Amino acid sequence: MRFYLILLLLATFSISGANNSKTVKQAEKLAGNFSRLDEAREKINSALHDSLCPPDARTYFVAGKIEEGAFRHYYKQLAINQADPNIDRTQMADALLAARDYYLKALPLDSIRDNKGNLQTKYSPHIAEFLNSITPSLYNAGVAYMNKRIYYPQGYNAFRAYAETPQYSWYKPAQLAITDSIQASSWFYAGVMAYNAEQYSIAAQSFARAHKLGYPKKEVLLNEMTCLSRIASTDAHLTDSLTHRITALAAEGHRRFGLSTPVFIKKYVAGLLLEERNDSAMSVVENALRTDSVSPLLHSMRAALLRDAGKLHEAADAYLIAASLEGADPLTQRDAAKTIARYGIEIISEIKGTGKSARESRKNIRTKYLQPALHYAEKAKESFPNDPDIENTINTIQYYLH
Repeated sequence: MRFYLILLLLATFSISGANNSKTVKQAEKLAGNFSRLDEAREKINSALHDSLCPPDARTYFVAGKIEEGAFRHYYKQLAINQADPNIDRTQMADALLAARDYYLKALPLDSIRDNKGNLQTKYSPHIAEFLNSITPSLYNAGVAYMNKRIYYPQGYNAFRAYAETPQYSWYKPAQLAITDSIQASSWFYAGVMAYNAEQYSIAAQSFARAHKLGYPKKEVLLNEMTCLSRIASTDAHLTDSLTHRITALAAEGHRRFGLSTPVFIKKYVAGLLLEERNDSAMSVVENALRTDSVSPLLHSMRAALLRDAGKLHEAADAYLIAASLEGADPLTQRDAAKTIARYGIEIISEIKGTGKSARESRKNIRTKYLQPALHYAEKAKESFPNDPDIENTINTIQYYLH
């Protein structure tokens, strides 16, 4: 019985293989005939998904040839009229990426040894020539997807395919030079496509590659930092390692772009504090102040570091400077009001007696600390009218002023 089952299976495989070969041959005859594209795709898909007969080099090659034919049809139409409204550039991109995918699957299977043991290929020369020639079209495909907001996986795959081209043996830089800057741009846009689809891990990897290749704009650092933050928020096991990477990226961003992008120094200092490197954080801020002594942000950061270190007097004086500078934001004014008021109340409460010296001391403290604190609290309240903390600060200051 077992012998007959084996014979039956062999017969089934033989019949399936014959039918599969016939289907592939029929599909190949339709390749390049755009009017029968759907029929060709249907036949080759049937062969590709035959569970009894896994695809071979020829099957993948024919599948690629069909999609190549579709791509060339669209390409010729656009060559005649770039503004042809009947051409859907995303369909053209679909055909291009499908052809590339099938051809890449055919290449490793297209190697057989003849009777003399020599390695022979049948389809590889055509495939290599096509893949090299369509490289610029991959970038254009990414743009087409991006314009239609088809970000992932299509847009991402197109830009990634372009960026990965130099790694393949069939790539001929003499015919088509892909510089590091162009490759970096493609990885950057691949990251943007993945980011827009909330594929943060993939996006972070793409931005990292763009960064490594020298992508010059600050967005590559900002976007990678954002992706890493999103990943860290969903996986506590990665928080420490990703936070360290974010700090390193922020440090580079601050070094390269300075205060033109304040988020870099903010993230850099915050990261150093998380690593309990408080002295290093203060050094970063004070070094930056040497080149921009009138930055309310830097003075506010210095004041906050002094406050958190328990140096209330120095923090209050630093906040007096920060809040007085042009451009000080409501958050700086709010934090300044609270810290200055706290210090003023603390030292005014320590004064004993009612003599002239005591009265003069209280007056000086009210003038130097409490009155400015009230002013900044009222300014902050304009932006945060419903903040009970600010209201409480105002009421407390007013009590000590009267």
